[in-house]
Amino acid sequence: MRAAVWIGANDPSQALRSWMKVRELLSGQPPSKPIDYLRMMACGQIVNFGWREGISAEDALIYFEEAKQLALALGDMRANH
Repeated sequence: MRAAVWIGANDPSQALRSWMKVRELLSGQPPSKPIDYLRMMACGQIVNFGWREGISAEDALIYFEEAKQLALALGDMRANH
């Protein structure tokens, strides 16, 4: 996550790959607030950088919906907006 945040200011393509890796690494982890928060952040940032890098609307919607569901489960209304 730190690498993805750091690189995001200068290289959106690498940031997208890094956030995808964060999501991939977390996929096998049992749910918990910290894990779910990081998954939510990863999905949100995949949408954020993905549109710049040309992912389709259909693909972006998958990540958006996952981030939204995680935000609702976490009670994070600020992230749900």
